[in-house]
Amino acid sequence: MHTAALFGCCSACKGLLEAGCRPNDQDEDGPTALILAAEDGYDSIVNLLLAAGASVKIVSSTGVRALSIAAGNGHAEAVRLLLSHGADKNFVMEERVPMLLTAIYRGHRDVVNLPIESGINLESRWKSWTPLYLAAVGDDITTVNEWLEKDVDIHCPGPDGMTILHHAIRHGRHELINHLLDMGFDVNACMKPQMPDNWRFRLD
Repeated sequence: MHTAALFGCCSACKGLLEAGCRPNDQDEDGPTALILAAEDGYDSIVNLLLAAGASVKIVSSTGVRALSIAAGNGHAEAVRLLLSHGADKNFVMEERVPMLLTAIYRGHRDVVNLPIESGINLESRWKSWTPLYLAAVGDDITTVNEWLEKDVDIHCPGPDGMTILHHAIRHGRHELINHLLDMGFDVNACMKPQMPDNWRFRLD
């Protein structure tokens, strides 16, 4: 089953399930067939496994679930399927690998919007990074503007000690600066005097 899911062989997966293969078995490295299919965006296999009772809650030995690996790799339809089957939208902010932040960093806006629309906490943090701050650092003005309309703390500093206004000024993001000022951003908000050693965002 794992080999069929890994290589996207939907007909093989269907045959194995009909023959009694258990959808939630984990291989030696920890992932289930659902995690493997979600990782590569094999939507038909993801749908097939979910229909067969595959669990969206199983965590691999590397600390990821099917939803988070699909989100991080930009597979919007797989994310939608997993969310519709009860995947925990907030779990993507709690793993060792921050897949929601990875999706934001890689610019997967269609993927990012799915858990956001489902009500994920935009003020969740991973090593002081929030989704809003990372989107600002990535110069995703459209996403930032959309999220600023939600109930989020716009003055919350990032891991480098700067607020998003500090960042926008530093990098000449005039559209974002004007939008923040229009929203009543406190221009006297101070940045932290020092940066922590691990402030830079890394995917590894």
